Amino acid sequence: MAVKNETLKEGEALEIGFIETRDLNISKVSGAVLKDFEIKTDTPLSIGEVIKNGAVLSLDAYTPFALINGKEIQAINLDEALEDDGITLPVGSDLRLFTKEEYLGLVASDPNKSFDPFVSKLVESNIAEIYLDGVRIAYVPVNKDKELYESIKGFYTPSAKTVYDLALIENSAGVNAFDLKLALLEHNPKTYHHKLDKGDRLFIFEDKFFNELISEQNGGTYYDIIETGEADNLDGINANLEALKLRQNLKDKNLKYYHYQ
Repeated sequence: MAVKNETLKEGEALEIGFIETRDLNISKVSGAVLKDFEIKTDTPLSIGEVIKNGAVLSLDAYTPFALINGKEIQAINLDEALEDDGITLPVGSDLRLFTKEEYLGLVASDPNKSFDPFVSKLVESNIAEIYLDGVRIAYVPVNKDKELYESIKGFYTPSAKTVYDLALIENSAGVNAFDLKLALLEHNPKTYHHKLDKGDRLFIFEDKFFNELISEQNGGTYYDIIETGEADNLDGINANLEALKLRQNLKDKNLKYYHYQ
């Protein structure tokens, strides 16, 4: 075989190697589908068109959450995408679908330790997080047109144990305490609107855990928020101070509380 600077002689062959490259117009659809597949297009396609209006989904597909992986990670709600042709898969981007079990595994993963490339990129995507008693239970695709009660539907269902008097939203601006009961009303007061934004962390509590937190921060003496009058002014300075105390208590208890910037 000829080498550099040599000419081919009779009976010799020239072997040329090619670097394998990806067709930038091909998108891969994988995860909770009947079978992984690829599509080739030079224009963005609606998610409904990509997944054949849901016909290619596996029976255990978790439709409140999916990820588009392209120049950046984007979280979407598949149910909404099937109703809105404006939610599209960019050219060359991949669509990752999840079962409920896979989704919960994603939620439980530590972005700093996971080997899944999706997990490490999630912190930069358009998601909010929900924590129940200090443990993250959901990644939520952010939709600025949705009220809080609409955003958490499908990710958390309030129960008789839920503390409705106080919940927290933490973001880069600080910590805000608010009345969860009012925020969950479909027709809540016009002056009382809460929406989840990118990077928000929503903290919801159940009674036993919350009572322990309050008891610890008050030297073993539990007090009822409603009796202190805080319920009438949960957005005030005092409520925010309580929120900061509660957040510190969460950290002190070494719970599965992840705070990424």
